[in-house]
Amino acid sequence: MVTRTAVSAFAMLTVAAGAGAEMGEEEYQSQARPLSAVERAELQRRLEQEQAEAAQRRSRQETLERQRQLALQAWLAARPAEERLLRERCTPCHGLGVVEPARHGRLGWTWTIARMRWWHGAQVDTGEIVRLAAHLARRAREGRPAVEAPPDPETLPASESFRQHQEGRVEPRPPP
Repeated sequence: MVTRTAVSAFAMLTVAAGAGAEMGEEEYQSQARPLSAVERAELQRRLEQEQAEAAQRRSRQETLERQRQLALQAWLAARPAEERLLRERCTPCHGLGVVEPARHGRLGWTWTIARMRWWHGAQVDTGEIVRLAAHLARRAREGRPAVEAPPDPETLPASESFRQHQEGRVEPRPPP
């Protein structure tokens, strides 16, 4: 509930503030002095220079990002067929964090992958099941991850592998 004192205090503030609330015509005008033609031209030149530098920075960043994407694609294309197959067939449904800790033999992986196909509709044909099971069992035996982690994207363009791909010395492997 609003008290009578609060209303009268608000009314007094409104009346007091209202006296100076309107700006006069002179207050709308800028207090800065007008620029001379030389100053205006210099300001315009600096603005254009800053815009050109910003465009160059953006262009360099975009080029670097494209190079990193190409390097990553080349790196992925150069991976063994089984790794690419594992990425294509298994990771759409779950991450590699589900695959990595499981340490099955070839038969265990065959049944696991077949179960994914039968029960969950994984798009894996019989030949791919055999290849994936052998790959996963071999990697588990060797104590290696099922899929190698890609290199840090920040270092890709500077890597020797990237330079070799850019120079055409390394051909990507054809898909399985």
